Amino acid sequence: MTNQVTERLAKDIELFDSNVTLIWHGGEPLLTGLTRFKELISPLYNLYKSGKIKFGLQTNGTLITKEWCDFFKEYNFSIGLSIDGDLELNKNRVTWSDNPAYNQIINGIDTLNQNKVSFSVIAVVGSQHIGKEKEFYSFLTQLGTKYCGLNIEEIEGVNSYSTFDKTTISEFWKNLFLEWKKNPKIRIREFSNAISWLYKASKIEKSKLPQKQINLIPTIDIRGNVFFLSPELAGVKSSKYNDFIIGNILSDSLSNILENGKSSIIFHDYLKGIEKCSENCGYFSFCGGGQASNKFAEHCTLDIDETTYCIYHRKELVNSLLNCI
Repeated sequence: MTNQVTERLAKDIELFDSNVTLIWHGGEPLLTGLTRFKELISPLYNLYKSGKIKFGLQTNGTLITKEWCDFFKEYNFSIGLSIDGDLELNKNRVTWSDNPAYNQIINGIDTLNQNKVSFSVIAVVGSQHIGKEKEFYSFLTQLGTKYCGLNIEEIEGVNSYSTFDKTTISEFWKNLFLEWKKNPKIRIREFSNAISWLYKASKIEKSKLPQKQINLIPTIDIRGNVFFLSPELAGVKSSKYNDFIIGNILSDSLSNILENGKSSIIFHDYLKGIEKCSENCGYFSFCGGGQASNKFAEHCTLDIDETTYCIYHRKELVNSLLNCI
């Protein structure tokens, strides 16, 4: 990414009516190197000092040093760390030489804890987690985090199939919830969201349940290209959807790009899918219509409703909790 991209982004954000959270994602953002990262972020410094912007960063943790921790604290970064469990459960995260990255990730976590930098965890859950829910949750409670989000293995990108089915994913949710219930030491995103929705659903008429708002989630790549609806669509090829590019901030403002994006076939088809969800799904007020990236990955179009992501990460989650509560 060039300085031009962040300079233009700073000018655009300055004109926004609301405050902004800017998340540095990747790939692995720390591969940029600390010196270069400081150069990239410098145009945004005044916006940070004025409270207009907050920073987040998602990392695999392998490159974290004390110097990075000092930088995170200087800019008050919210850090998300990716780890899927202990050495066995984390086996899909490897280095370029195909060796386990586990020890490097743990070293990064230790460095964060030693330097008093708080962090959340994102864990990808696959078939290797089935039957290991107790060990998995115990591991999470020992990392030093207070919050964890679980991403169920998805049909997306290079991952063309799922090793789950309804029975196995239900067993996972049930067993993990029972472990969490014994010792709710950390907040599990999925449990918090589902329990909150179930509580509201028990108190409020279905027609009056608050509906989730569509989050445009603008995503900017290293060239300034803008994507929206799902960060995972950045880099996805599609002739129908113009590779999901809705503009470039080096030639237009982010506000204009997002407004024009609402007239695109991408947004039109996504809304058609959302409408189908709202008409056909009793979980709609919880799910909000699903993720655009999952819809395209599974069906090569956005104007559909149910995906395996909906089933595994929403419906079976709720069903499993109802059977446990």
